[in-house]
Amino acid sequence: MFKLLDKDGNGTIDKSELRTLFADNAIDSINGKSLDEIFETCDKDKNGIIDFEEFKFAILMWCMQAEYEI
Repeated sequence: MFKLLDKDGNGTIDKSELRTLFADNAIDSINGKSLDEIFETCDKDKNGIIDFEEFKFAILMWCMQAEYEI
């Protein structure tokens, strides 16, 4: 999944790659502010990119949250 999001293959996901994910999947309900919030939540070290470790952590947190909401 990470490799699919990492369009340029540099081992990280930047904001434009995340924006492409939402655009490619016709997710129109995400506005620029929401996209920024999602990105900033995932980018734990605040270096402007999401690396694989940050991605794994974000997915794990999302799964845990979804489990408790069921």
